[in-house]
Amino acid sequence: RNDHAAAPDVPDVAAPGDPDPAAPDDPDPAAPNPDPRPAPGRKPATPRRASVGPTAHLLPPNRDPPRAVKTNAPPATTTAPRRGRSAAAGKSNSHSALLAEGSSSPDVPRTYHEAITGPDSEKWIAAIEAELASHESHGTWEMTTAPAGRRPVGHTWVFKIKRDDNGDITRYKARLCAVGYSQVPGVDFDETFAPTLSHRSVRTLLAIAAAEDLSLLHLDVTTAFLYGRLPLDQQVYMSPPRALSTSPGQVCKLVKGIYGLRQSSRLWNEDLNGFLLEIGFTRCVTDPCLYVRRRGGDVLILAVYVDDIIVASNTDEGSAWVKRQLFAKYKMTDCGELKWFLGIRITRDRRLRTITIDQSQYIETVLHRFGMDECKPVSTPAEPKTHLTAAMRPSSDEDRYFMSDKPFRSLVGSLMFAMVCCRPDIAYALGVICRFMSDPGPAHWRAALRILRYLRGHSDFGITYDGSKGLNLHGYSDASWADDRDDRRSTTGYVFLLAGAAISWKSHLQPTTSLSSTEAEYKSAGAGVQEILCARNLLSELGFPCAGPTPLFEDNQGAIKIALNQVTSHRMRHVDIRHHFIRQHISAGSAELHYIPTKSMVADVFTKALSSPAFKLFRNLMMHPPPLNIHSKLSRLPASSVGAC
Repeated sequence: RNDHAAAPDVPDVAAPGDPDPAAPDDPDPAAPNPDPRPAPGRKPATPRRASVGPTAHLLPPNRDPPRAVKTNAPPATTTAPRRGRSAAAGKSNSHSALLAEGSSSPDVPRTYHEAITGPDSEKWIAAIEAELASHESHGTWEMTTAPAGRRPVGHTWVFKIKRDDNGDITRYKARLCAVGYSQVPGVDFDETFAPTLSHRSVRTLLAIAAAEDLSLLHLDVTTAFLYGRLPLDQQVYMSPPRALSTSPGQVCKLVKGIYGLRQSSRLWNEDLNGFLLEIGFTRCVTDPCLYVRRRGGDVLILAVYVDDIIVASNTDEGSAWVKRQLFAKYKMTDCGELKWFLGIRITRDRRLRTITIDQSQYIETVLHRFGMDECKPVSTPAEPKTHLTAAMRPSSDEDRYFMSDKPFRSLVGSLMFAMVCCRPDIAYALGVICRFMSDPGPAHWRAALRILRYLRGHSDFGITYDGSKGLNLHGYSDASWADDRDDRRSTTGYVFLLAGAAISWKSHLQPTTSLSSTEAEYKSAGAGVQEILCARNLLSELGFPCAGPTPLFEDNQGAIKIALNQVTSHRMRHVDIRHHFIRQHISAGSAELHYIPTKSMVADVFTKALSSPAFKLFRNLMMHPPPLNIHSKLSRLPASSVGAC
């Protein structure tokens, strides 16, 4: 689901000039030709022969299908994979078949023609009629004749079967979308940006809800983009849908936004923002998709992701009031207690004051998509003492032939979504293989498959926020000096915990080469302080300000001394001034550095491939909150110095 995208990534992408992506044998002579004019200074796109094959529908317009590298290497022989090795790694799978398997379902039509002629045509036709009725009730367009010289944008239909948790069909859904890529900049649209709720904010809100025992409800706005109204100085024309009865030459002049239109998400966001401000909410600056309303002791927090809304409140009356306001303004669905959000399963135990998030269902889908359902699990996502380098890129015809059909980028993208949501334990391993996206080799592919093998054995692992630990914000920062064997840059890693579990984390290469481990750790601590400021600002805006400095644990004494003192040693004179801002915020009382032994450094998991015992210890410390006495350094600190909020 990606309602926020400017143009939906749908199987039946319409090429410029096609008002509707129907089958070649299903022409519509009454439909106008909405070929967009070329952008100023660009030549018209050269027509290309239509691609064929199972992945042809996945290709962007005007792009040739992928071709295997031509080599003189003999075809790979198919042999049985070794024990403990997945089929994906043991034999050559077709990239096309892999994408086709994961992208569509045999009972979901990909075109309008398939929908109205397929086995479930009656249900799909009813869904199409319901969609058109929704547009009519919203007054999305007016039928008119396009001015001379204006070419209407195209449209396409997107079909989907909605299922419940048991896999049973609950709804046949059809959505009419504009072909956004055929819009002409400066003519059909100007600004398109709309803010999107960050996953960090979602996790922070869940940690607050666990600590403060806030109720969590889930609301969904029906056809949200149809509420955004186009400005009067913006005229957009769209070719009429085939199911709509129109006179020859007529087109749809859009009055409101529609899915697929480039500015639709911006129009919807402006409409919702104006309404929430009108009923007394305040928009957060740290995350503009968070809204807060306080009246006396009543707290209301809204987290908005396009058309999905989380309602957090400390009273039932507050939740009921905001629901009445929203339902009076928009057509909405009350999804009840928050259980799923952005593909994340949310499990709550109010008696124990815990909230757990995981993506087991998504991970199982990824494992199946890449043929790793029955692979042999491993205990860590990265193999210790193994360093990937650019020298491992394909250097022979055999290597290039081996990698020609491997969906490396697709696999990395799938893993990236899981890491960003609630799997910090794969951040380092994933960050390393991301360095070789342009030309991966067999060793890089095997490293990516190892992450899947790790997830195979830990697919249901998640993050648990324990409300009994309170809102004690604290973090860990670490660096691995010169660990990149190609350019000798260092890796920065940090993680911040609230309600006993991780709310934000990062593992990335430093932009410049450090000349010592102290310099690398000092830069990492500076990145950690940046995250501290963001987290403190967000908590303050939500009404839970930190009472004292936020502790940042560091395992390098030299970096701590440099941060606490105005050291001007010749070994540090070359360090960029931006890294020294850490001193200012330590003096201001926003953060404070504490030494911690390396054997207790949780952020170590973000900077290197650890052995299984160390990896499990740090993973559990940041994802499953242990009793405070397990972490001796943290348990000895007074409550005020642990950033109590």
